Amino acid sequence: MSIRDGKFADGCVTADVSPDKKPRKKWIRAVCVEGRPYEEFGEDSWWSDVGLILKECTRLGMKVWILDDMRCPTGYAANFIRKNNIEPKKFSVISYSIDALGPVTGGAALINYYLRDRDDEIIGVYACRREKNSEVMTGEIIDLTENISGDFVYFDLPDGCYRISVVVKTLRGYSERELNRIDMLSEESAGLMIKAVYEPHYEHFKEYFGNTLEGFFSDEPCFDNHDINGTSILELGRAGTYYPWNDCLTGMLKAELGEDAVQYLPFLWQKSANHIEAKIRTAYMNCITRLYQKNFSEALGDWCREHGVLYTGHVIEDNNINSKTSVGAGHYFRAVSGEDIPGVDVVLDQIIPGMAEYPVLGEVSYRVCDNKFFHYTLSKLASSDAHIRPETKGRAMCEIFGAYGWAEGVKMMKWLTDFMLVRGINCFVPHAFSMRFPDPDCPPHFYARGRNPQFRAFGVLMQYMNRMCHILTGTRHVAQAAILYQAEAEWSGAEADYPESAGRVLYDNQIDYDIVPIDALKYAIPENGRLKINLAEYDCFIVPHSTALPVGAIKKLYELSQNGVSVVYADAFPEYSSEGESIAEYLRESEKLTVVKTENLAEYMRSNGFTDVLCEEKSEENRFLRVFHGRRDGNDIYMLNNENGTREIETPIRLKNFSGGDYIIYDAAENSAKRGCSADGSVKIKLSPYSSVVIITGRVPKELPESDVLKKEGETALDGGYELSLAREAEYPDFRKYGKPDRLKNITARDMLPQFSGHMRYETRFDIPVDPELRYILDLGYAGETAEVSLNGEYAGIRIAPPYRFDISDYIRDGANEICITVTNHLGFEIHDEFSRYLKFEPSGLIGPVRIGKYSVCK
Repeated sequence: MSIRDGKFADGCVTADVSPDKKPRKKWIRAVCVEGRPYEEFGEDSWWSDVGLILKECTRLGMKVWILDDMRCPTGYAANFIRKNNIEPKKFSVISYSIDALGPVTGGAALINYYLRDRDDEIIGVYACRREKNSEVMTGEIIDLTENISGDFVYFDLPDGCYRISVVVKTLRGYSERELNRIDMLSEESAGLMIKAVYEPHYEHFKEYFGNTLEGFFSDEPCFDNHDINGTSILELGRAGTYYPWNDCLTGMLKAELGEDAVQYLPFLWQKSANHIEAKIRTAYMNCITRLYQKNFSEALGDWCREHGVLYTGHVIEDNNINSKTSVGAGHYFRAVSGEDIPGVDVVLDQIIPGMAEYPVLGEVSYRVCDNKFFHYTLSKLASSDAHIRPETKGRAMCEIFGAYGWAEGVKMMKWLTDFMLVRGINCFVPHAFSMRFPDPDCPPHFYARGRNPQFRAFGVLMQYMNRMCHILTGTRHVAQAAILYQAEAEWSGAEADYPESAGRVLYDNQIDYDIVPIDALKYAIPENGRLKINLAEYDCFIVPHSTALPVGAIKKLYELSQNGVSVVYADAFPEYSSEGESIAEYLRESEKLTVVKTENLAEYMRSNGFTDVLCEEKSEENRFLRVFHGRRDGNDIYMLNNENGTREIETPIRLKNFSGGDYIIYDAAENSAKRGCSADGSVKIKLSPYSSVVIITGRVPKELPESDVLKKEGETALDGGYELSLAREAEYPDFRKYGKPDRLKNITARDMLPQFSGHMRYETRFDIPVDPELRYILDLGYAGETAEVSLNGEYAGIRIAPPYRFDISDYIRDGANEICITVTNHLGFEIHDEFSRYLKFEPSGLIGPVRIGKYSVCK
């Protein structure tokens, strides 16, 4: 729920959350209140508005979360720094360079130019010898800092070419707005979040804490730094980049490296032949991400738990920004370590149905969304943390649906929901309800002040989402592989692959995995040839190709392999350690420590028996069968999802721990459970695009009805003779006659009604002989995009995504019948927003072919 500027009427809460003034416990069970922006956040109008929301949600039996700042990103601390005229102390460092040729005695370089502002300070000046015809340094360093005098630094240099680096501490690494946000490296500054936001909320609403007020949500907190051009998405080592700095880092870096490390600071930007950059960059990033972890994430999480509420949120993860500074937080797992429910978000058209093999354009600053990251890493970050960190209780969150545009209808939302569920997400924050309409800020908005024609279908989606979360939450995830998180490998400045490369090969072969950070290896123990990290267990540990890794991680993985755990390095062993220490003794190939080409990882897993679900028939379509497996109370619970946007998946599968017998088939969309039976352990599945099913093995109630096997005996076509009526949402349920089309066709075609958003009602009569021994299934074919059916005045159901099939056996009559089909599209045809320009607008209305199939039942 987004509220702005301290201005909304009392009725807005009930209008947007519960438009008929009745509790919607089956739809929405909690709201997160967000100011977008709310300039009076933390002032009287805010306390009044939030008090109203808390009171109303208490009455409705709903929970409330508070997004913890006046605007995104979290870090303004209710504008505390600006309001109190606190002098900015949010520093960064940058290196300015001069090239000088030796030998020279009594040389000098003018350095006062680099002190441009009152607060600027030179940390050190260092001469680094260069290799010929290269930007690479030899690694030979001469400290010139003590030779600064006046506006110059003086030096004697031996023969050769030297790059003289002037490392400056400055406030210039941040914009004026960013300087008014907290400094993650300062405990005092980061503590302003508690002082200015969290404690005042407790003072005003402590009676709601732990009951109606369930927790706080941080949205995209980050380091904020940029480069000299204002660019905010930065690879570590890029010239001209300002990096976050606090004077405490001098001591921390010395403790990290065991020596005076300030002399190595130029190699945050430069490379050396002896890999000094790996040492200093890894140490530097370790220090700043641990400060972020301690000062921000864990401080807020601890405060919340001490006050009886939970803490959640997400950082910016996009395109692996999660392991970088700037708009990133440097290390995903450290950044969320204080959260009770680790989270991610999917926004801005980043994930599109059917586009697993193609980068896509989106309303994002980096223009192109990396399909490999978004399909094989994003959601796995949150779910992996939930699986390996016991404090999370297995909960993983996704903020979802926002900033896709009005062209994102409920059909796409259903696909995105399944996409996240099958990857281990079990808590959702749909974005958003807005107090305004039309609101250009990150649509779609669900109720849209009564203008969204798909709002009732959205309620059906919310019921589906709640059922699936209920089924999957609390299960113990079953994965075959742990894949190393890339942060330290990337920080080294060497060649480093991301987890999605290995993840893609595994997941396209129904082999599941978690992404595991080096920090978690301290909890790793071998157990019966498997790897155990807290409650999570894996058949093997896979290291994506990395030229350099910390020696401690390499040594730990070697020790695990010596104790029976399979450790696989993808493509090649590392060439050197980040610290420069020898690693050869820990990289001797053996039965349990081996190198496998990335493209051969699935074959390696199968040959070693490290599989859980096997498709008995190989096909291109089956690559997009996605699987989640969890265990609870003696049952094995499998979610199977067809992620292919256009093709059906039909295949027998084998489940590792199921040799045959009864199993449960649960359809959350229909909320129906039936009993299946397998004589030999093979389970036959048939999934249309956009559909999923839950298979449960273990204890199966005998009273469950058997799943029917249907044999088609014939069909009747219903493709013509429809009376068409239309209604926009503001008119619903009063339809106006449109006519009798000569055929079923796209209502929003260029020669029809290209800007129509609303409901399209098709009515016709038909005659059919009915055999009471047969089942009758109505298949609408293509519909754009949600469909409801009434037959002979009785409601037969709603479908919010394909397949648009309805069992009408209980409603069909022998002889004459009257059918009413209402198809509803999205608001994107009426409201042409900037976010929707990256989405495909699909045809609207009933396209067909419409068929009534007659089926006999085979037990």
